Amino acid sequence: TIFEPSVWKPHRCAGPLRTHQVPTSHPYVHSTSESSTSRYQRTMADFQPTIGIVTAMEKEALPFRLMLGEVPCRQVDDSFFDCGTLGGHQVALGWPNRTGTNATALLVKALLSEFPSIRTLFMVGIAGGVRHPTKQEVYLGDVVVGSPKSSVLEWDFTRYKGGELERSGHAYAPPDALFSAAVQRVYSNFRLHRKEWSDFQKHIAEVGEALAEYRRPDPATDVVHETVDGAEVVVQRKDPPDIPQVLLGTIASGNGVVKDAELRDKLRDMYLPDQRLLALEMESAGAADAAHGKARCMFVRGVCDYADAHKNKQWQEYAAATAAAFVRVLLEFVSGASPVVPVLPAREDRCQLHSPKVKTLGDVSLVTRHELGTRLGDDWHALAAHFGIEAHQVAAAAGGSQVHFVELALALVRLLAKRAVEMDTLREKLEAIHRNDLAHFLET
Repeated sequence: TIFEPSVWKPHRCAGPLRTHQVPTSHPYVHSTSESSTSRYQRTMADFQPTIGIVTAMEKEALPFRLMLGEVPCRQVDDSFFDCGTLGGHQVALGWPNRTGTNATALLVKALLSEFPSIRTLFMVGIAGGVRHPTKQEVYLGDVVVGSPKSSVLEWDFTRYKGGELERSGHAYAPPDALFSAAVQRVYSNFRLHRKEWSDFQKHIAEVGEALAEYRRPDPATDVVHETVDGAEVVVQRKDPPDIPQVLLGTIASGNGVVKDAELRDKLRDMYLPDQRLLALEMESAGAADAAHGKARCMFVRGVCDYADAHKNKQWQEYAAATAAAFVRVLLEFVSGASPVVPVLPAREDRCQLHSPKVKTLGDVSLVTRHELGTRLGDDWHALAAHFGIEAHQVAAAAGGSQVHFVELALALVRLLAKRAVEMDTLREKLEAIHRNDLAHFLET
């Protein structure tokens, strides 16, 4: 069932079963005989988000909340998550009520525990920009996306040796093949000024129209300094473009704020030529650790300063808006151009699951099997192992090992249907690989 946020718009923030906060006479609640408690239970039972979005601060989350509109809110311990639809995907959005990497990591753990259906986690927010004068100029408001080669690394695990910085720490490569490929395609479309480019501008403008503080500051305030002979000097460079750039590179994450142009430049030079360091921030490494083994990660940052002694908050809201706008464009692109577009079974197809004739997966309609494979995604290998099916057998059925993982999942479903796997057994195996959402899908 597609989640429709317009079905029920509670007073923010309702939380689970907090019906005393949402009286039946509330203007956002439809006047029906169904109680608000049962309506909330029904709405949230249908909500199975595949995308999680986490920000470190409320100002970074606000553009997303504007895009989502008035939607239900789920309380988990001392955290709250907005639950809605963005770019054709069910999305859960949250930010910690305290600052710091530990608070962000705890929020990610709570999010993924509450919503095990989440397959991709977006860590989105603001960061200090790192320019590369000879190769890539960076301006305030630009969006940095973690590259497929090396998206995030821990910069504060570096150490001094012989008076020089030496590499250390862990680098996180984004395991999300689909969104990494989508980033490359959207990036290319931006350069050609295609639809995604105009949508990006539109989404930024819409946030600025609704929230004045998120409009672009005076470009004359976009000033960068560098260290020359121990002193900071203003860099003379071209005027910033009217539309923010989208840059693919490495994001360095640490436990401290960088406000030193000399340290920033040393970190940049230290990671060359393997990584092109473009942004410095504090939360992504902790979020990646918390999500490890549970969800794939993508990292998107808007440049709000240059990590030097002149660091200020003037560009923070606008940078948060540009990062959120890019994530929305990316979600819309994947929803509209995925190699296998998810198709929910029609009502009669879903009702077929209750028929006494349906005993094996082969008895289920093609539409339902298509949806099962699409939602199974890259968990296909875990399910195949439970049925004793080798990876090369699935690859052969899919037409080759280099195809998209969704194609491999669909091939596995076809194999299971040919083997006449019983529905009860299939549901049991799905629960064994922690895909209770799909087990529930085959019951409803």
